[in-house]
Amino acid sequence: MVPRTRYYLGNLYFQKQPDRAMECWKKAVEIKPDFAMALRNLGWGCRFFTEDYPAAIDWYRKAIAADREGNAIFLTECDEIMEHVNAPLEERYALFAGREALYEKRYDSETRAIRQRILHGEYEEVLEPLLTRYYSRREHIEDLHDIYVDACLLSGFKAWRSGDPAKALEYMLMANEYPANQGYAHLEYYARDAQVYYNIGLAYERVGDPVNARKYFEMAARVEVKDADCIYNYEKSLAMKRLDPRADVKDLYREMVRIGKAGVTDYVQRFFESFGYGEYPQDVNSRAYYMQGIGYKALGRERKARKYFRKALEQRNDHVWANYYLGNLS
Repeated sequence: MVPRTRYYLGNLYFQKQPDRAMECWKKAVEIKPDFAMALRNLGWGCRFFTEDYPAAIDWYRKAIAADREGNAIFLTECDEIMEHVNAPLEERYALFAGREALYEKRYDSETRAIRQRILHGEYEEVLEPLLTRYYSRREHIEDLHDIYVDACLLSGFKAWRSGDPAKALEYMLMANEYPANQGYAHLEYYARDAQVYYNIGLAYERVGDPVNARKYFEMAARVEVKDADCIYNYEKSLAMKRLDPRADVKDLYREMVRIGKAGVTDYVQRFFESFGYGEYPQDVNSRAYYMQGIGYKALGRERKARKYFRKALEQRNDHVWANYYLGNLS
């Protein structure tokens, strides 16, 4: 039986008889070892049927190496599995490195590549595609603006470390922009404004412009921050202290710790699981531990803060800001 026939039989079997489907795909690649789509399907089967994630990653790597049709979705699906098992960031970065022409074919593969490049320290470099390429909005992918803000703020911090406050101000102001090519508009509620406005205020302060610095500290202090986003009370409270050093903000810090502790869980209802989307407990817990860490940092308990930042990374090692505060991002 020709390999393509085995491949199509596997596709027909998978929903009801996944074990037979896997056998068909294995037969297909025995006959044709570079049958990229059959290799990919074996990775898919290991992910959703046998839940053998290391084997799934291995099949996907083979599919990517064999692919001659530009299937950028292979990169996305492989990285999703690597994310799930908390694979080393170096391996995830290497998955995309040198494959720009491929990953730029899809929104999801490109944004995943950009996230890994940011974690690899390429903050300024990723701003070029983020500002020039067109990104169409996709269902279940809503983090493009946050990726852009990460790149801008981290570039600004890098400029400060390099002794270039004017360049830092430029990057901080960029973080407050909504480039048309990204397809996002400012939301009525966006708690992260507190972080952005506070850092713009700092940037103005460091170039000797106290009037604009105060303007942005006041804007940061007025931002509405709901419990789910209370990590941004960190910058909001810092802005409040800049405006009035006597401001009592410790209750905000303690609340971050309290909400973070309450957020740790061992179960998440994955409504879109059949589509391969939705959060896992590791995603929720990474944020909850980070929330506790930033609360402890605000309270001046640096050792305990670092403990919880590390716990956040044990759940999801790609948490940008836990990595930043642990000094993993240069």
